[in-house]
Amino acid sequence: MQQNNPYGFHLDPEASQAQPAGTSHVSQSTAQYNLNGAEYYQSPYQQADPFAGVVDLTARKKKCLTISLAIMCGGLVISTMSAFVTYIVLMLFPEMFSVVWIGSLIFELVMVFATSHCITKNKAGLGIVCYILYAIANGTTFLSIFINYAPASILSLFLVTAVIFGGTTLVSLAIPKDMSRWSLSLTMGLFALLAMMLLNMFFRLPAFDTFICIFGIVLFVAITAYDVKKVNALAMEDTASSVWTVGLFGGMNFYLDFVNLLLRILRLFGRKSN
Repeated sequence: MQQNNPYGFHLDPEASQAQPAGTSHVSQSTAQYNLNGAEYYQSPYQQADPFAGVVDLTARKKKCLTISLAIMCGGLVISTMSAFVTYIVLMLFPEMFSVVWIGSLIFELVMVFATSHCITKNKAGLGIVCYILYAIANGTTFLSIFINYAPASILSLFLVTAVIFGGTTLVSLAIPKDMSRWSLSLTMGLFALLAMMLLNMFFRLPAFDTFICIFGIVLFVAITAYDVKKVNALAMEDTASSVWTVGLFGGMNFYLDFVNLLLRILRLFGRKSN
């Protein structure tokens, strides 16, 4: 009579009794079959690992967040280098300013959609290439910073932005608050910010411009906290996506949060170049 062991392997008592002492014998019932039909041997003393295939969510969250921050920092470095190269080119060929500016904006938008598409399709390698091209194109935004503001002011406020961004990230990780319901409010805030910026282009009111900067700083601090929580949520829930895909999603959003936060802080506190 064949009995089933609660650990999953099989015992064959009749074959064991018929086996002479001092000799080894492998029962046919102890043979298992893999998905391809190939036979392999599993020892009756080998227990199945109940944790086999289980994802370590804590390690996955840390890895996704680390990759996100690394991708953000890499994008900032690439954009800064691109801004210097663009500045040199425009110094040599000033007549190309309009072409470079408009072309970069169009290419930047295309790369944003291309990166988002690669993230959706879980193609992290191609997505990173698109992100690098986006960061190069976005260097034109950094170019306007270097033209309009003094280098010392840029450096000091960049460090202030980094401290605010880092502090927001740490607070978001430390506070166990669900921010998933903030999505609609933050989206509405972005549309409100855009509308106020368009209005300010026509009225040019200093007090209104100051209010827009303060509102933008508060908004992007909140968006940064939301994006940190979003990366952690995706790392735990979307285990079908690779850590690089989730990291690219977070890195792209962190990059946008940091740049927009820096632009508002510079506009509010930056010292103009002579």
